[in-house]
Amino acid sequence: MCVKRKDQPSYTEWTTDKRRLKFNDVHYWIVSNVDLFLYGGEAPKVFEIGPVAFKEDETKLRVSFHDNTVTFKPWERQTFRLDSDPSRWPNKVPMINFNYLRLVGPFESDDLFIAAQLPLTMTNSLNQITLSNGWSNDDLLLWLGRLQPTDIKLLKTDLKFPSGFLTFGFGSWLYQNDTKYKSVILKSRKGAFFNTSEMLGLYGILTSRELFGVDMLKNKLSQEHCEKRIFVSDSPTTQSLPELMASLAKDDSLAEIDCGLAYLLLTYEKLQKHRSVSLLDRKKKFRTIQIVSRLIMLKLCRKEETECFRISEAGLLDDYIQAILDYVIKHLPYFIFYQVITLNDNDIVTYRDKTNVTLGYDVPYVEQVDIFNKKQEVTATSWMYGILDNYASEDEALRYSLSRTLQTCQADNGRTNMYWKAYAGMTSTSPEQVPNASSGQRRIYGYSTNFPPTSTIAACRPRMFTQLPETLPVFFSAMWRTVPFQHTGELHFRGVELSEYVMDSAVWSKRSSFIDNTSFHSLTKINQYPSWLSLPRYHGNVETQTEFDIVSDRARYDTQIWVEPITGELWQSIQYYQYSVALLPQYFKIRRQKPLNISYFHKPIPLFWVRHEETVTPSVTAAFKRDVIRFLRASCGGLISITLIALLVIGIGVVVAVCKGNTQQRVTPEPSTTANHTPR
Repeated sequence: MCVKRKDQPSYTEWTTDKRRLKFNDVHYWIVSNVDLFLYGGEAPKVFEIGPVAFKEDETKLRVSFHDNTVTFKPWERQTFRLDSDPSRWPNKVPMINFNYLRLVGPFESDDLFIAAQLPLTMTNSLNQITLSNGWSNDDLLLWLGRLQPTDIKLLKTDLKFPSGFLTFGFGSWLYQNDTKYKSVILKSRKGAFFNTSEMLGLYGILTSRELFGVDMLKNKLSQEHCEKRIFVSDSPTTQSLPELMASLAKDDSLAEIDCGLAYLLLTYEKLQKHRSVSLLDRKKKFRTIQIVSRLIMLKLCRKEETECFRISEAGLLDDYIQAILDYVIKHLPYFIFYQVITLNDNDIVTYRDKTNVTLGYDVPYVEQVDIFNKKQEVTATSWMYGILDNYASEDEALRYSLSRTLQTCQADNGRTNMYWKAYAGMTSTSPEQVPNASSGQRRIYGYSTNFPPTSTIAACRPRMFTQLPETLPVFFSAMWRTVPFQHTGELHFRGVELSEYVMDSAVWSKRSSFIDNTSFHSLTKINQYPSWLSLPRYHGNVETQTEFDIVSDRARYDTQIWVEPITGELWQSIQYYQYSVALLPQYFKIRRQKPLNISYFHKPIPLFWVRHEETVTPSVTAAFKRDVIRFLRASCGGLISITLIALLVIGIGVVVAVCKGNTQQRVTPEPSTTANHTPR
């Protein structure tokens, strides 16, 4: 099948993937000692359940042809087929949740991830409180600024709060917070509540993604830019500390430094913890703290109607900033984490049902740009990936699936038809994703469902073709890597002789740019959290099998492909892989309702393993036997061994036979999805 335009009759057959059947069997690793693992400092103990079987269908979307290539996005759907023993294994089981790691990993710690969720969560929460109580924005701001006890349980609201979270507004939290700065601030205010202007200065930032600086929290370049503007040079200064303070108060250039409030507060906290030794070091620290303090107040005083908390004495500045820091960075995250993670069962161990874990799920939320300017609400969802690629609609697939670019039959006279050119818009992985690999190793290339057909056909011999190449490079998208397959012989499948290839065993065992010191294929830099692929049940890795008391019940887990050599089409493939992750201490800084005591870090923990199979349909096999083999047998009289080109020239009937209909053609432009089922 040579598809190079959308108006070809074969285009629909190709885009709807009618030539092959695809199946996935999923095995899950369940945590059997959840409480002792999370709260008792024990290593996780796991046991295997499954398989649960699914049939996979695919439709190609947003197809475009350009320069002998075709680019598209796959819309994959999984249909449940069989649960091997549903009575023995409940639908909801405790598993390590890779979606938690996927969310937190890019921020490198859970506190920065939760800080990034603060503006949207605060916007939704404040809007809900306002609507439920029939308040105006001024009513809300006055309630937030009350310097007296306020019990959130008395609010008219459907909001859910974590246990022990008794105060929401800044004023009531400060009043009930037994700290030194509380006494100083209350004394200076002489009983006056925070007014609407002061609270608008604070909550206007806490509900603004831009002013709070969400994008900076995982953008190293933006952080470095701010650091260069904030941190002073090592050059000595003769100014005294009071003189430094006075000079900074008159420095109008500070207003040009645009750093988000979250980053400024975290920087302030880091500076306060830094111990100064020399006088020069003390002056540098003091000056930097004053710069950060001034920047924070400039944020709070960004509009004329805000009054900057009525700070009339210079000595009060540090008390106010420390109070704001503790409220924003330490108090609110407990509530934010509960709203974003706990209520959605998205913590490090999840009890979601196997369907959600396998196929993915949506987390709904209401987005509102600025509550105080009454911007329109927008209902949205955040997609949590499953073990298998599965999208409920075309829109979901277009939004979340990764694009693929393959060569068409117009390239290289058709011998590299459906040869990989790009994945997710990239022609190679980056040095950051695979740090130790060469540019050639990082390049995305290799065969998918079509291979170079045999160059010689011997119609009168038992074997009608010459052997295909001994080694074939095949790109597997789950590994983001091209791997070699070795020829191991031939076998008969539905009466047709196929060439068998097996993935080189060194792919999993030989130390390389892709295999780290765990002896597994590393995806850590690509996924941005510690993660690996390996053979099921850690086959071949005795040390890790012993760690988890896992026994492999098979001699081998070979990923294999079977190619029909006359057309070069992939007729069958079987792939095995297991997915593991590791935990890091910085992923668990945020307070939970029950304090964690996790001690198992930096070591792989198994999550699941998959057997994926693809097979051409019986109709494809029947058409091939009818139109190709029968003709070649009939051509035996006098044709002993001829090249394929000669055969096409001498017997024009071959052209008719091979091109008859859309069910049997020389090549099938259809990329394999055998390795695209790992979490992203």
